[in-house]
Amino acid sequence: MRGPVSSEKQEPIMSAILTKSLSRAVARTTQVRHMSAHGSEAEALQQMQLWTRISQGAIAFTGVFTVISFAAHFSHEHADHHDAPVYSHNKIRNKPYPWQYSDCNIFDYHCKEVAAAAAKGLAH
Repeated sequence: MRGPVSSEKQEPIMSAILTKSLSRAVARTTQVRHMSAHGSEAEALQQMQLWTRISQGAIAFTGVFTVISFAAHFSHEHADHHDAPVYSHNKIRNKPYPWQYSDCNIFDYHCKEVAAAAAKGLAH
């Protein structure tokens, strides 16, 4: 069994612990971390010029590709888009809509024009 540690042996141990923790504390406060974001001015200028060239190239490519796409699109004829066939099941209503032309959908302007013309014809 170990006996009590004498005060003569305790002092060097305490001194070593204090010295070590003090040196760590001083090292932490005076230590400078060099992260990758802290490059030199020349490196920052080089990166800026690189990304400026890449951006200018991308903008130029987009412009050229846009012109080519429009030219390809308008180089051929387009067929007239006729109205879709009117199927009987498209206008099934269980109850009328709560607006003036109750058989027309809210954004079906053609149907509203036809209904308004029909209503105007009946009024005369």
